[in-house]
Amino acid sequence: MDIRDREAGTLPPDESRGPMLMGSVLPLFILALIVYAIRIWSRLRPKYNMTAADYAITIAMVTEQGGFFFFFFLASPTDL
Repeated sequence: MDIRDREAGTLPPDESRGPMLMGSVLPLFILALIVYAIRIWSRLRPKYNMTAADYAITIAMVTEQGGFFFFFFLASPTDL
């Protein structure tokens, strides 16, 4: 790879940043799931105390899990 390609941010056709991106997204996604689970658990115990914000976070997490599933299991690393 030529230094001009690195400066321009382009990659040759046989190289991909997909695995690097997946490696940085996975730990953050797992951390977000853990924080979400703790929040929802704390809202349900000992008394049901869910608010509109909790429902909005639930919708966002379901949407994010769909995107996560798509990029990790359906898209090939060369697509990224």
